[in-house]
This record gives sequence, C-alpha cells and structure tokens, in this order.
Amino acid sequence: MLPTTPESDYQDAIEPFLEIRPRIETVIITPLERIRHAVRFVKAGASDYVISPVDAEEVKFVVDSIYENRLKKHELDYLRDKYWKPEALEFIQTKNQKMAAVFNKIRAVAPTKSSVLLAGETGTGKSLIARLIHQHSNRNNKPFISVHCGAIPDTLIESEFFGHEKGA
Repeated sequence: MLPTTPESDYQDAIEPFLEIRPRIETVIITPLERIRHAVRFVKAGASDYVISPVDAEEVKFVVDSIYENRLKKHELDYLRDKYWKPEALEFIQTKNQKMAAVFNKIRAVAPTKSSVLLAGETGTGKSLIARLIHQHSNRNNKPFISVHCGAIPDTLIESEFFGHEKGA
C-alpha cells in the first residue's frame, strides 16, 4: 500500500482493507522522506512498512517478522485457552474498569515467558496479582517465589538483573 498524500487520513485509508479482512497484514511502501506517514499507518493498523526503492532483503525481513508475529499470536491464543482458568478469578469481583483492565493484563501475560515487574505502594495487591499470574501460567506446577525488591540494596538488584562486569 502506498500513502498517496501527506494529508491522508491513515485510519480512513486502511479501514476498508480491515473491514473486508480484519486479520489482513498490510505493508506500507514509502520513500524515506515520508517515513513519518508510514509510522502513522502502522499506528492506524498496518503491519509494517518498507522504504522505497524496495530492497528484497528488507521485504523478506518484514514478511518473516509478520509471519513470526502471527505464529506467536496463535501460540498465545492457544496457551490462553489451555491455561486460563476464569474460575480462579471468580472470588474477585469488580465494577472498576481499571481493575478489569488489570485482570485482562493478567490474562495476557500469564501464558507468556515474559518477566513481570509489579510496582506500587504497600498494600495495593502486588502479591495477589503476582500469585494470580503464576496460577494462570504454564509454570503453575512449579514453586512461586516472591521477591521484595525494596529489601534488597539497589546495587545488588542492578547486578542481578543487568549483570556485573569486574572493574566497571
């Protein structure tokens, strides 16, 4: 897809494609001087962009990236269906939209291998959220280990998380 004018409404331009095929992958082709417009198309729903003149290696990289992202999405959907246990959250009820968003994030991150850092004031439920993430992960049969980072010196945390180089 080629952006036609600098004033293009990016959402309006991409919407017809997404209406016909909501899961269609779109790639914007743009000259280097109009890269901002391509980024706006990506924010509006395009999958990626390539700079013209088109380089075969760049196109291959973009297509491979889109393919890998699609595979990861399917895997994540599968893991959510397999490991998400809605009954585990039945004892927690909320009408608060922000808490509902927290539960959606738990559902999104639990089946992944991502590390999660929970930060907040004392008594805000960080431990509860951490346990819910663990209960809904595919590692829920392994021990849950909670680390209170506030009790560990900054230098030690930095060294453990980011590594340490002698003499640095």
